[in-house]
Amino acid sequence: MIDLVTGEVLMSFISQREAAAWLVKKGVAKNTNCVSSISAVCIKKPCTNGYRKKAYGYGWKFKNS
Repeated sequence: MIDLVTGEVLMSFISQREAAAWLVKKGVAKNTNCVSSISAVCIKKPCTNGYRKKAYGYGWKFKNS
């Protein structure tokens, strides 16, 4: 999980599912289906404005990328 302004890593998760569960626990997301949004940011899925850069107010990337 990345801060959008500074680019600083805020938290690391062992999986996208763990990240989704954390978002639900904190009340940021309604359910763990939010994992698809996290995944779209991690793989830089194309969208109308280039590619998706954030989900639920954070940037996301794979730890090894």
